[in-house]
Amino acid sequence: MAITFAVTEIMLNTGLIVRPPQDGMTLFIGSNNSGKSLLLRELDAQVELPGTTAGRTMRWIRQALPRHSGSSEEFMAWLEERGYRTWTPSTAEHYVSPNGDVLLKDSLPHRWTSFSLPELTPFLK
Repeated sequence: MAITFAVTEIMLNTGLIVRPPQDGMTLFIGSNNSGKSLLLRELDAQVELPGTTAGRTMRWIRQALPRHSGSSEEFMAWLEERGYRTWTPSTAEHYVSPNGDVLLKDSLPHRWTSFSLPELTPFLK
């Protein structure tokens, strides 16, 4: 079984619920300055740090529900296939994301099982 990560539901501030298809793509289309980029930034914030948008003005998105599947071992293999695994003799084995975030290999099984998004999203982007 391969790992998967997806957003299963996006609730807009208007009350509209968007359920992206499990397979395929969802496109947001509109004219210039209609809010497409803002919507995507808000979606990123909702997925990366759920529950931390309280007090922030969210123009488009009230809530986004992410899901994942696959074992932590499969996630580690997925990371290693993409070249995230690195280590040095003086430090614990770890993964480094493209923007420099570090995830210790020993902590990964718990973080994947509990789906700790703040630590995992730099590797899923």
